[in-house]
Amino acid sequence: MNPQERREYNRKWMRNKRAGLPTRMTPKLELTDEDRRIRKNQRNKKATEKRQANRKARLIEKFGEEKCPICGELYRMQLHRKDGKPHRKWYFMTNIQFDEVIQSDDYIWVCYWCHKHIHWCMKHLSMVWDEIKSRLGR
Repeated sequence: MNPQERREYNRKWMRNKRAGLPTRMTPKLELTDEDRRIRKNQRNKKATEKRQANRKARLIEKFGEEKCPICGELYRMQLHRKDGKPHRKWYFMTNIQFDEVIQSDDYIWVCYWCHKHIHWCMKHLSMVWDEIKSRLGR
């Protein structure tokens, strides 16, 4: 839309607004139920991707570089709760749970394999996080 058309559109819109008339200047799309479902799914997917990207950036900001502190790998980074209690994946957490993760010091950012091994050590060897950390020598 060129500037002249935009100005005319804005004037007409404002006249309708002041007169109490409907301000919709373009015809309303008549969507089928299938089209509505597709648009809703696209909108939800875009929102989810944006939320996950934002959360990942916040995790990297809190825990530093996106490398595992144990092995140095970059493979499927995950949060691990240091006390060994069950925890959800960071991308399935509610906003309140995720904010608690960011504010607390109860989690560590490790790769998939180290996360798996830490859980194994806690379950089968009855080790706690401080003991695992001390054995790593870091």
